[in-house]
Amino acid sequence: MPRRSLTAVVTAFCLVLASVVLVSASEVLSVPLEFGTISEAVAAASPGDVVEVTPGTYEENVVITIPIVLRGPRTDDLDVVVVGLASTEPVLEIRLAEEQTVVLEHVGIQTAGPGACILVASSPASKLEVRDCHFTGLGGYETKCIDVVRGQLVVEDCSFVGPNKANRVLDRSNGVLVRWGARATIRRCAFRWFEDAIQTHSGQYLRAEENSISDSMGGITLWNSAFAQTEAFIHDNTIRSCTAGISLTGHTAALDIRRNILMDTRWLPFRIALSQCPGTEDGVRFTGEITGFENRTNTPDLLCPGADDSYWPPGFVM
Repeated sequence: MPRRSLTAVVTAFCLVLASVVLVSASEVLSVPLEFGTISEAVAAASPGDVVEVTPGTYEENVVITIPIVLRGPRTDDLDVVVVGLASTEPVLEIRLAEEQTVVLEHVGIQTAGPGACILVASSPASKLEVRDCHFTGLGGYETKCIDVVRGQLVVEDCSFVGPNKANRVLDRSNGVLVRWGARATIRRCAFRWFEDAIQTHSGQYLRAEENSISDSMGGITLWNSAFAQTEAFIHDNTIRSCTAGISLTGHTAALDIRRNILMDTRWLPFRIALSQCPGTEDGVRFTGEITGFENRTNTPDLLCPGADDSYWPPGFVM
């Protein structure tokens, strides 16, 4: 066999062997069969391990500092519920180093607040991936389900229920809050009973797609400082029975809003922080540019600024 061909075969074999060794090195840690609590299993885990949690209610606050998978059973009902033992602390806290990922699947997390269900405070290159989970915020003032302080978040096919059932009380509750420098992608999730279901407060990047939001004060809110450079894509969301649908404050970077449906808005389906728009006096004046099209609302006369204003591109509202 020619030397080059032999070298290629040996290299390929080594790569396959390395991948097999990597997979086999990952262990599955069972809760409560092997470990009585999730925290004990996480403390015993190595990077790449899987912590599997059987149905039950677990009262504890968990801190994760290594890349692992935390998952419950794949069933129609989320039978694994994690409840914060200390209500002022996050139920699950993610603190990762560079280019590490934690995966969370098929778990319910509940907080009595003001501690978040999940606090992400990791390096900018790290990531939390959340799939098929349920979040309940039962607390009062400043209850947050997912609070992304630093790092990256991808959340898909999850449901969020907030504490503000009267949906007229300013309690600063959020389904997902994306803070300064953080990045978040939120797809196919359902939100109900928050002050702001999805909010970025000077976050670096927000992509909200195919979400369903109802019975909240604000649907999607960009509440930024004067110097924030958020890049936001708000596509194909349905927002119903909210006081304000999509609100823009101090936004100074790329913003693309398209094919959203905003129905039965009690006040303004779209609003921008300008002197002529009520309720935005305490916000930083909007200075960004908007692109987008085919957004639908049954109250187009309540846009602020009006539909003919230059802030809205042609075809923005149908």
